[in-house]
Amino acid sequence: MTIKAILAAMTMVVVLAPAASEAATIFPGYQAIYNKHMQNNSLVVPMQAVGGGELANVNMNVPTASDNLDLWSVSFVETVGDDFYRFINVASGLALTAQGTANNSNVAQATYTGADNQKWALLVQVDGYYEIYAKDSGRRLEAYGAATPTAPVNVSLFTDNDKAWQRWQIVPIPEPASLALLALGGMMMLGRRRA
Repeated sequence: MTIKAILAAMTMVVVLAPAASEAATIFPGYQAIYNKHMQNNSLVVPMQAVGGGELANVNMNVPTASDNLDLWSVSFVETVGDDFYRFINVASGLALTAQGTANNSNVAQATYTGADNQKWALLVQVDGYYEIYAKDSGRRLEAYGAATPTAPVNVSLFTDNDKAWQRWQIVPIPEPASLALLALGGMMMLGRRRA
């Protein structure tokens, strides 16, 4: 079974946001974030931080081994008209951060300060994907590299244009520690086979 088929078979978990006074995770555990435009072009690669440092760029690329730079924690922050969330990279502990308010502004990761350029609204679309926009600019998160993209593709901001490169799928992923235990358990079972 291909990765694309596995993702197509997965269902998204949607949880109602808590009251503004209760900061709680919208999706339990860790999330991988995929772009519809890239999926439509058979590129099923997650959004990830490029390295674990302050102001490291964010792009869509093939994940490397087990660095967890492609996993995010999505947590409710506040309600101001729409509900806003923060995206924290699991490996670095840094927040998804817009580096400007104009079209084509870059998106990186930085220490979470609670600034509006680190707060993101999730708007459910009729196709089941999300549009994600930055609170400070209202511009959509997008991954547009070309009509037929090749990884890596930069993640940036742009005015809402209702295109696939501004549509995102948030997929729950088991915690990395759980995956390691599953792999270890599988290896132990192989070692116990009878001769």
